[in-house]
Amino acid sequence: MGVLNEIGQPKYLTRTPLPSVDWSGFFAAVNEAFILHLASQGPPGQKAPVFVATYPKDNLGNFKSDFDVILFDNNGCVRAATDPSGGRRYPKGPNPRETKPHPTKDRYSIVTLGWWEMMDAQFQIVSLSHDRANELVDWFHWMMMQYTGLGFFKDRGVHYLTFESRGPEEFSRAFGQEMYTRKLNYNVRLELLQNFEVKDLESVHFQTDTGPDFTVSEQYPIPKP
Repeated sequence: MGVLNEIGQPKYLTRTPLPSVDWSGFFAAVNEAFILHLASQGPPGQKAPVFVATYPKDNLGNFKSDFDVILFDNNGCVRAATDPSGGRRYPKGPNPRETKPHPTKDRYSIVTLGWWEMMDAQFQIVSLSHDRANELVDWFHWMMMQYTGLGFFKDRGVHYLTFESRGPEEFSRAFGQEMYTRKLNYNVRLELLQNFEVKDLESVHFQTDTGPDFTVSEQYPIPKP
């Protein structure tokens, strides 16, 4: 935890102690919820769907169509306001979140910069029948709402998550099969953080011209904290 203050809290903590995730970290959290939900509630129907980023292929490169698939995708991101409701100002760029002494280097610090993004997370449920696609989309959506309500995603660094829309039912013929697709979209507000190692200021140099032929120049060392 590092250096503590008088009341036992982190002395150099300047931001929330909650974790933070980026785009892939959110989908990893959904995959964790997906595995837990299968273990606790069982699959929808007789078999479990597969949660993947791209449609699976066999060893010959052919698309496999013998099981149900839930595809996940970052459908786009926009700059997010400092408040999830969008009622406050929008930062122009990354802002300082935290500065703390480097754990191993003298006169160096670790600076954390962060910014907010609102991601459109899209999930496509693909099955070989109309009824099965509807069964899967209901099961997955209820899972997302349940784990959101329980604070599962917030505990993993997702500060704001809301359901946005369910798209129209789609039908296509692909890979020699009839494919039924359902789409779910969620608004996900993410705080992206990046750490930088910076050298602390060691001295300050003042120089003043007092006349055409005379200059005062002094340097003052900055003591260690």
